[in-house]
Amino acid sequence: MVDKYTTKKTRIALVLLLVTILFLFVLSIQKTKAFTPVPPPSLSELDTAISKAQTYYEGLYRPMGKDGAVVAEYYTKSKSVYTVRHGVIGGIFYYSYINDTQRENELLKFVTKYGFNPFNDDHSFVWTDKTTAPIGLPYSTLPYHDCDVTLPTVGKVSAYHSKVCKLGQIGIDSYLLLSRFDPLPSVEVRLQDVGQGVGISTKSLEDLYDSIGFGLPMCSPLGCTHYASTIRTAQFGELEMRINHMQYADSVAHYLLKAQNDKGAIYISYDKNGNLVSNTSLAYSLIDKALNDKPLTHDFIPSNAETMNDSLAFLLHYRCARYGVCN
Repeated sequence: MVDKYTTKKTRIALVLLLVTILFLFVLSIQKTKAFTPVPPPSLSELDTAISKAQTYYEGLYRPMGKDGAVVAEYYTKSKSVYTVRHGVIGGIFYYSYINDTQRENELLKFVTKYGFNPFNDDHSFVWTDKTTAPIGLPYSTLPYHDCDVTLPTVGKVSAYHSKVCKLGQIGIDSYLLLSRFDPLPSVEVRLQDVGQGVGISTKSLEDLYDSIGFGLPMCSPLGCTHYASTIRTAQFGELEMRINHMQYADSVAHYLLKAQNDKGAIYISYDKNGNLVSNTSLAYSLIDKALNDKPLTHDFIPSNAETMNDSLAFLLHYRCARYGVCN
């Protein structure tokens, strides 16, 4: 008799096979357009945007008693959820950058207690080029230590249980396979290479940015979105800045500021006017249903911890590079 777990694994394998076959026939050809420069934000505009983003992001900090602390994924009216991968670990680098050693140490206490190495998180590259991570980390299973441990609940703060983890190795392998079609790991690998003095080319990423003109899209085997993913765009901006392609860094800063709401949240994804966009494409729906859990809240979620963290990393570094304000 076939159990439910085996049936689910078979479904996922079929979904992956389907999207791979469709990729061979329906692969979207992104039309490369000429890059359109935009003026860099003023220092005053950056200061205001960064201050608002910091207030929003720092409000996600959650103490966890003797275990230390975590960063909640998003604001909710009831209980909070957190992810160590990208989320809590990103907070360590943020609080280190602003010299808040108390919060940095509380977050570090939590991740080390449960066996995480902050440098084995591919989102760490947006914060630092000094890393001990192995080459090719974004395509490896090392960042998925959260699949191997049981994380605590304290009061109304609990761990988000990724379906990638619930499905075991097949879930991780499926996610890594799909990531081969997406620009995010490609950006992260190049960030890691730049940090180690390896020469790189960003031409293909710049062409992808130019194809929509205001950010880096999310891509799947069925093609790329017509709007920008903030995480991908922020990391791309960091990469371009590190190799002194400041015209692209200026553009990224310009559009991230447009995609910020009055409360300081920088939207998860946005259109050319900076409006929040939800992903409703067939490709995303299939992948989301296969590999992600349902949200634990029906509250309006304009942003999340990873989006805010990567955006702040870029904007803080950009302000330092463009205006010499480095705190």
